[in-house]
Amino acid sequence: MGRISVFIVLLLIIFSGCKSRKFIFEDNEFERLRRSEVLEKVTSEYEDIENVFFRRSSIKMHSEKGVQSFRSNIFINPDSFIRVSVLAPMGIELARISFERNGVRVLDRMNRVVVFTNYEEVYNKFGAHLNFDILQNILLDRAFSYYIENGITLEDYHFSINDNQYLLSSMKDKQYQRMLSKNLSDGIVFQNIWVDPSLFLMRRTKLEHGSKDIELDIYYDEYTQQDNDHFFPELIKIIGNGNDNKEVKIIISHSSIRFNDDNGISFKVPDKYEKIYR
Repeated sequence: MGRISVFIVLLLIIFSGCKSRKFIFEDNEFERLRRSEVLEKVTSEYEDIENVFFRRSSIKMHSEKGVQSFRSNIFINPDSFIRVSVLAPMGIELARISFERNGVRVLDRMNRVVVFTNYEEVYNKFGAHLNFDILQNILLDRAFSYYIENGITLEDYHFSINDNQYLLSSMKDKQYQRMLSKNLSDGIVFQNIWVDPSLFLMRRTKLEHGSKDIELDIYYDEYTQQDNDHFFPELIKIIGNGNDNKEVKIIISHSSIRFNDDNGISFKVPDKYEKIYR
């Protein structure tokens, strides 16, 4: 190999390493901050982000029907919309989905129809009210209160230390277990949020609907430093079981993450598409 070729290889190694520097979590002792300090750091993360573009994301779904996998592009304009382009192996778009505050729109490219639906379908499947805000926070790795619509914020959550991480809980575990034993948990969802003390991002959040034996457990991993110097998880693992008590595992991995990108995903309904409302 000539000197020029060796030089080029070294450059590629150096710049590739800088761009994809991963964060290594260590279970060391850390300075215990007060609840107010932790929440301030948690809510201040990514304040400078106008949008996030996940390009070439891989989504794998494991269920009793087997493993289903597909590629996608995901574009999020916080507090406005989440748009997902579902791609076939050859890069052909099969569907385009727009999650919005007031509902969900689905462009079915194969059948040339557009479906207008809502988040009630998610509730019927998983028993959890995954509205736009919750879905957005899950994808953006933002700590959130499941009960925010009831005026309950993270400041109202129980604060503790667990597994060398900060733990925010919608109530104390003993209180929740007592409600379960007395059959008083109907309509109650118990939420736990584990926050890393170095990055102040969610490492995990778990939702339990005890009276219906429904769980949704979400893990974040492979935090990589992005172009805006922030670390962001390139892997999200979601494990849940719905009203039918059948487990579903979804693994989302991102190979490219862009912040404040002007080239997003639009959503235009072709005039010739049949409109279906449900």
